[in-house]
Parts: sequence; C-alpha cells; structure tokens
Amino acid sequence: MEEESDPKEPSVLLMKSKASSDHRVKAACLAKDFYPKNVTFHFGVSHEVVYEQKDPVLSANGKYSAIKVAEFNENEEVDCSVQHTEKNFTAQSSQPAGSASMPATTTKLCDVSNATAEEENPETVNMLPLTVLGLRFLFAKSIAFNTLMTIKLFVF
Repeated sequence: MEEESDPKEPSVLLMKSKASSDHRVKAACLAKDFYPKNVTFHFGVSHEVVYEQKDPVLSANGKYSAIKVAEFNENEEVDCSVQHTEKNFTAQSSQPAGSASMPATTTKLCDVSNATAEEENPETVNMLPLTVLGLRFLFAKSIAFNTLMTIKLFVF
C-alpha cells in the first residue's frame, strides 16, 4: 500500500466553450487527482482570468483537484500547463472552439448557451424533506404505540 506522502501526478483537462457573439471563448483548465496540493496554472497565450480557485479541493480519495477559467479570442490556440512537484503537465487545443475537425484528445466543447432545463422539479425537491419528516413521525408513533402495548401487557 502506498504512503500518503507519495506524490500523485495530476490529470490535466482543457475544456473550451463555443464562441460568444463578441468572438471570445472561455477555457477551463482542470487538474485533478494530484497530491500534494501545491499546483500552479499557466496558459500559453494572453488571457483574462475569469475564475481561479484559491485552494485546491480535497476529494474523498485523498487527492486534490483545482480549476482555472480564462477568456481568450476565438482564433487563438489555447494550451494549459500545470506545474506540480517541479514537473509540467500540459493539455492543449490546436484548433479554435467550434471547429468541425477538433481532435478528440483532451479538449472538450461545452455549450452552455443551449443548456436545457431538465433539472428536477422544485416542487418535488421541496417535498422530499416533508416526506422524510412524515416517515420519521410515523416511525416515532409506532414506537410509542408498541411501548404502550408492552406496558399494558406487563401491568394488566
């Protein structure tokens, strides 16, 4: 079994959105399943940072994950490198987002503009705690009834 102090190399994924009306794309660089938690993101071209995590997130398996999202021009080649334990790990996109012949390597398209509202119905979600409360009440009532019947059996 491996010790907790053994370094684990990150898996690096680069995901790009489709271009917006102002010909800008967002690219998210994700480093996942690494240990220790010190990691640094670098994008190969000039960019505007949209979101960057302050600290990596610790998952249940004891490894960390982190993300950085930046905005680029539509026609720029985007690559993301992650520095972890003095090694570089890279994911790159050689074609702009939305191209028909995009390689199916580590780059994936995300189209958030056509997101469908197939989420759970809020009324159903709100009924779940009420249902659990009702079942707890029924369980407490059955325990009280069984206790009373047991006392009645012994006393009378």
